[in-house]
Amino acid sequence: MADEPVVWIEAESSDMARAIMAAQSTFPEFARHAELEHFRIVPAFGLVAIKAFFPDPARLTRGEHMFVTDIFTNGRSVTGTLASDPSDLPGLAAGQEVTFPIANVSDWFLVLGRRGIGGFTTDVLKKHVTAAERAGFESQEPLVWYQHRGEDGASAELAAAPVCTACGMPDLVARAHRTGACELCAGGGVRCDCSGCGAPLFRYPDAPRECHHCLVTSRK
Repeated sequence: MADEPVVWIEAESSDMARAIMAAQSTFPEFARHAELEHFRIVPAFGLVAIKAFFPDPARLTRGEHMFVTDIFTNGRSVTGTLASDPSDLPGLAAGQEVTFPIANVSDWFLVLGRRGIGGFTTDVLKKHVTAAERAGFESQEPLVWYQHRGEDGASAELAAAPVCTACGMPDLVARAHRTGACELCAGGGVRCDCSGCGAPLFRYPDAPRECHHCLVTSRK
Protein backbone atom coordinates (compact mmCIF):
# COMPACT_ATOMS: atom_id res chain seq x y z
CA MET A 1 0.00 0.00 0.00
CA ALA A 2 1.42 3.38 -0.96
CA ASP A 3 1.90 5.83 1.86
CA GLU A 4 -0.84 8.43 2.17
CA PRO A 5 0.26 12.00 2.93
CA VAL A 6 0.85 12.28 6.66
CA VAL A 7 -1.96 14.05 8.50
CA TRP A 8 -1.07 15.62 11.81
CA ILE A 9 -4.03 17.06 13.71
CA GLU A 10 -3.84 19.72 16.40
CA ALA A 11 -7.57 20.44 16.28
CA GLU A 12 -9.72 18.52 13.80
CA SER A 13 -11.40 20.69 11.18
CA SER A 14 -15.18 20.58 11.10
CA ASP A 15 -15.02 18.76 7.73
CA MET A 16 -12.64 16.15 9.14
CA ALA A 17 -14.72 15.75 12.29
CA ARG A 18 -17.87 15.09 10.22
CA ALA A 19 -16.01 12.58 8.04
CA ILE A 20 -14.73 10.70 11.08
CA MET A 21 -18.22 10.68 12.65
CA ALA A 22 -19.66 9.21 9.43
CA ALA A 23 -16.96 6.52 9.34
CA GLN A 24 -17.54 5.59 12.98
CA SER A 25 -21.33 5.48 12.62
CA THR A 26 -21.02 2.96 9.78
CA PHE A 27 -18.09 1.06 11.29
CA PRO A 28 -20.19 -1.87 12.67
CA GLU A 29 -21.47 -2.70 9.17
CA PHE A 30 -17.92 -2.50 7.81
CA ALA A 31 -16.74 -4.76 10.64
CA ARG A 32 -19.32 -7.41 9.67
CA HIS A 33 -17.94 -7.50 6.11
CA ALA A 34 -14.35 -7.58 7.41
CA GLU A 35 -15.09 -10.51 9.73
CA LEU A 36 -16.96 -12.55 7.10
CA GLU A 37 -13.98 -12.24 4.74
CA HIS A 38 -12.04 -14.65 6.99
CA PHE A 39 -14.42 -17.49 6.01
CA ARG A 40 -14.25 -17.03 2.23
CA ILE A 41 -12.15 -19.41 0.15
CA VAL A 42 -11.87 -16.72 -2.53
CA PRO A 43 -11.63 -13.23 -0.97
CA ALA A 44 -14.32 -10.78 -2.00
CA PHE A 45 -12.17 -7.72 -1.34
CA GLY A 46 -8.78 -6.69 -2.62
CA LEU A 47 -8.21 -4.78 0.62
CA VAL A 48 -9.90 -4.50 4.01
CA ALA A 49 -8.38 -1.71 6.11
CA ILE A 50 -9.07 1.13 8.47
CA LYS A 51 -7.35 4.35 9.42
CA ALA A 52 -6.95 5.07 13.11
CA PHE A 53 -5.66 8.02 15.10
CA PHE A 54 -2.52 7.41 17.14
CA PRO A 55 -1.76 10.21 19.61
CA ASP A 56 1.71 11.59 20.20
CA PRO A 57 2.64 10.46 23.75
CA ALA A 58 4.26 13.84 24.38
CA ARG A 59 1.23 15.85 23.17
CA LEU A 60 -2.00 13.87 23.31
CA THR A 61 -3.96 16.42 21.22
CA ARG A 62 -1.53 15.82 18.37
CA GLY A 63 -1.02 12.61 16.43
CA GLU A 64 -1.11 10.75 13.15
CA HIS A 65 -3.82 8.92 11.22
CA MET A 66 -2.39 5.58 10.05
CA PHE A 67 -3.55 2.57 8.04
CA VAL A 68 -4.24 -0.69 9.89
CA THR A 69 -4.91 -4.08 8.26
CA ASP A 70 -5.63 -7.66 9.51
CA ILE A 71 -8.40 -6.23 11.62
CA PHE A 72 -10.26 -7.80 14.52
CA THR A 73 -12.82 -6.00 16.67
CA ASN A 74 -14.80 -7.18 19.68
CA GLY A 75 -17.18 -4.24 19.40
CA ARG A 76 -15.23 -2.16 21.92
CA SER A 77 -11.64 -2.13 20.69
CA VAL A 78 -9.79 -2.90 17.47
CA THR A 79 -6.66 -4.99 17.01
CA GLY A 80 -4.70 -4.99 13.77
CA THR A 81 -1.35 -4.57 12.05
CA LEU A 82 0.20 -1.21 11.17
CA ALA A 83 0.56 -1.01 7.39
CA SER A 84 3.37 1.56 7.34
CA ASP A 85 5.88 3.34 9.54
CA PRO A 86 4.72 6.53 11.26
CA SER A 87 6.30 9.84 10.34
CA ASP A 88 7.23 10.85 13.87
CA LEU A 89 5.65 8.67 16.53
CA PRO A 90 8.03 6.80 18.83
CA GLY A 91 7.42 3.13 19.59
CA LEU A 92 5.41 2.32 16.46
CA ALA A 93 6.54 0.56 13.28
CA ALA A 94 5.09 -1.15 10.21
CA GLY A 95 4.09 -4.75 10.93
CA GLN A 96 3.48 -4.08 14.62
CA GLU A 97 0.27 -5.35 16.23
CA VAL A 98 -1.70 -2.53 17.83
CA THR A 99 -4.88 -2.35 19.89
CA PHE A 100 -6.94 0.79 20.40
CA PRO A 101 -10.53 1.83 21.22
CA ILE A 102 -13.09 2.08 18.42
CA ALA A 103 -13.27 5.81 19.22
CA ASN A 104 -9.83 6.11 17.56
CA VAL A 105 -11.10 4.81 14.20
CA SER A 106 -11.06 7.64 11.68
CA ASP A 107 -11.96 5.82 8.44
CA TRP A 108 -12.56 2.43 6.86
CA PHE A 109 -11.90 0.98 3.39
CA LEU A 110 -13.33 -1.95 1.44
CA VAL A 111 -11.82 -2.31 -2.03
CA LEU A 112 -13.57 -4.36 -4.73
CA GLY A 113 -11.12 -4.63 -7.61
CA ARG A 114 -9.92 -1.04 -7.84
CA ARG A 115 -13.18 0.50 -6.59
CA GLY A 116 -13.33 1.60 -2.98
CA ILE A 117 -16.21 1.81 -0.52
CA GLY A 118 -15.87 4.08 2.50
CA GLY A 119 -12.91 6.44 2.44
CA PHE A 120 -14.74 9.30 4.16
CA THR A 121 -11.58 11.25 5.00
CA THR A 122 -10.34 11.13 1.40
CA ASP A 123 -13.10 13.62 0.55
CA VAL A 124 -11.61 16.05 3.07
CA LEU A 125 -8.07 15.47 1.86
CA LYS A 126 -9.06 16.36 -1.71
CA LYS A 127 -10.46 19.69 -0.51
CA HIS A 128 -7.35 20.69 1.43
CA VAL A 129 -4.59 20.15 -1.15
CA THR A 130 -3.62 22.14 -4.23
CA ALA A 131 -4.74 21.08 -7.70
CA ALA A 132 -1.22 19.87 -8.48
CA GLU A 133 -1.01 17.87 -5.23
CA ARG A 134 -4.43 16.35 -5.82
CA ALA A 135 -3.47 15.25 -9.34
CA GLY A 136 -0.50 13.41 -7.90
CA PHE A 137 -2.39 11.89 -4.96
CA GLU A 138 -5.28 10.65 -7.12
CA SER A 139 -2.94 8.27 -8.95
CA GLN A 140 -1.95 6.71 -5.61
CA GLU A 141 -3.74 4.73 -2.93
CA PRO A 142 -6.14 5.46 -1.32
CA LEU A 143 -7.45 8.25 -3.60
CA VAL A 144 -7.11 6.10 -6.72
CA TRP A 145 -9.81 3.81 -5.31
CA TYR A 146 -12.34 6.67 -5.29
CA GLN A 147 -12.00 8.26 -8.70
CA HIS A 148 -15.36 6.75 -9.69
CA ARG A 149 -17.31 9.05 -7.38
CA GLY A 150 -15.83 12.34 -8.56
CA GLU A 151 -16.94 15.15 -6.28
CA ASP A 152 -19.65 13.05 -4.61
CA GLY A 153 -18.59 12.11 -1.11
CA ALA A 154 -18.64 8.78 0.70
CA SER A 155 -21.78 9.67 2.66
CA ALA A 156 -23.67 10.54 -0.53
CA GLU A 157 -22.52 7.31 -2.14
CA LEU A 158 -23.71 5.21 0.79
CA ALA A 159 -27.00 7.13 0.93
CA ALA A 160 -27.62 6.05 -2.67
CA ALA A 161 -26.93 2.37 -1.92
CA PRO A 162 -29.94 0.06 -2.36
CA VAL A 163 -31.91 -0.51 0.85
CA CYS A 164 -32.93 -4.09 1.58
CA THR A 165 -36.68 -4.68 1.50
CA ALA A 166 -36.35 -7.30 4.27
CA CYS A 167 -33.97 -5.86 6.88
CA GLY A 168 -34.16 -2.19 5.90
CA MET A 169 -30.36 -1.80 5.83
CA PRO A 170 -28.36 -0.34 2.94
CA ASP A 171 -26.27 -2.86 1.05
CA LEU A 172 -22.70 -1.50 1.18
CA VAL A 173 -21.51 -3.70 -1.66
CA ALA A 174 -24.66 -3.06 -3.74
CA ARG A 175 -25.48 -6.64 -4.69
CA ALA A 176 -29.23 -6.63 -4.15
CA HIS A 177 -31.24 -9.75 -4.99
CA ARG A 178 -33.84 -9.44 -7.75
CA THR A 179 -36.54 -9.43 -5.05
CA GLY A 180 -35.09 -6.26 -3.50
CA ALA A 181 -33.59 -8.14 -0.57
CA CYS A 182 -29.89 -7.78 0.22
CA GLU A 183 -27.54 -10.68 -0.38
CA LEU A 184 -27.60 -11.54 3.33
CA CYS A 185 -31.38 -11.74 3.64
CA ALA A 186 -31.77 -13.50 0.28
CA GLY A 187 -29.48 -16.22 1.63
CA GLY A 188 -31.34 -16.56 4.93
CA GLY A 189 -28.65 -14.78 6.93
CA VAL A 190 -28.86 -12.42 9.87
CA ARG A 191 -26.87 -9.71 11.63
CA CYS A 192 -25.80 -10.81 15.09
CA ASP A 193 -22.98 -10.49 17.62
CA CYS A 194 -20.31 -13.07 18.44
CA SER A 195 -21.44 -15.20 21.38
CA GLY A 196 -17.89 -15.10 22.71
CA CYS A 197 -16.65 -11.51 22.43
CA GLY A 198 -19.52 -9.47 21.02
CA ALA A 199 -17.98 -8.77 17.59
CA PRO A 200 -20.55 -7.69 14.97
CA LEU A 201 -21.21 -10.54 12.51
CA PHE A 202 -23.03 -11.60 9.37
CA ARG A 203 -24.13 -15.21 9.74
CA TYR A 204 -25.89 -17.62 7.41
CA PRO A 205 -27.89 -20.69 8.51
CA ASP A 206 -25.87 -23.40 10.30
CA ALA A 207 -22.78 -21.16 10.57
CA PRO A 208 -21.15 -20.81 14.03
CA ARG A 209 -22.20 -17.77 16.05
CA GLU A 210 -18.61 -17.15 17.14
CA CYS A 211 -16.32 -14.82 15.22
CA HIS A 212 -13.22 -16.04 13.40
CA HIS A 213 -10.95 -14.78 16.20
CA CYS A 214 -12.85 -16.62 18.94
CA LEU A 215 -12.98 -19.84 16.89
CA VAL A 216 -9.23 -19.76 16.26
CA THR A 217 -8.48 -18.92 19.91
CA SER A 218 -10.69 -21.76 21.22
CA ARG A 219 -8.81 -24.31 19.08
CA LYS A 220 -5.37 -23.40 20.42
